[in-house]
Amino acid sequence: MNVALYFGSFNPIHKGHTSICKHIIDMKYADEVWLIVSPQSPFKKEADLAKEGHRINMATLALKDENLDDKVSVNDIELTMPKPSWTVDTLKKLCSQFPENRFSIIMGEDNIVNFDKWKEYKTILELCENIFVYPRKGRSLKSSFPKVLYMEKAPLLDYNSTYIRSTINKETTLINEKVRDYIIENQLYAK
Repeated sequence: MNVALYFGSFNPIHKGHTSICKHIIDMKYADEVWLIVSPQSPFKKEADLAKEGHRINMATLALKDENLDDKVSVNDIELTMPKPSWTVDTLKKLCSQFPENRFSIIMGEDNIVNFDKWKEYKTILELCENIFVYPRKGRSLKSSFPKVLYMEKAPLLDYNSTYIRSTINKETTLINEKVRDYIIENQLYAK
């Protein structure tokens, strides 16, 4: 089976994330997408990081409510691994646990720019079938890395989770309504 791995804190999951998942499935880039809920990124300082259980619950709610849960699932493998969490270590573990699967990675255009700074990036390239790169507003970079496929018809994301967290208490269409209700009910990201 072809599985696309979408790594992220999903803090919170938003419609940009789910639209990328839907695009991957609709375009038949992969049979399934696994959302790999990550702990604190070694490259980011995120003050408003919701607890892991909440981020898993929000992702699960969004996928179910948007009818994606038959082809897209939430995976907590990185939450059980030693910290800091590195993509290469997760990929090695998944390849070992699921040798019958072929794995690809989904990442934003902003991440491919610094991909050569990732831990063991050459090993990641060896273990991956493809790296699917979705566009970011204001960027039009091309990568010289092998196996990189630009999803030029993918939805353009011009917002991120940081912006979403700042709009939670306002009416917003950028996150799933059930996720918004969950955030308010659990007082996540309250200032």
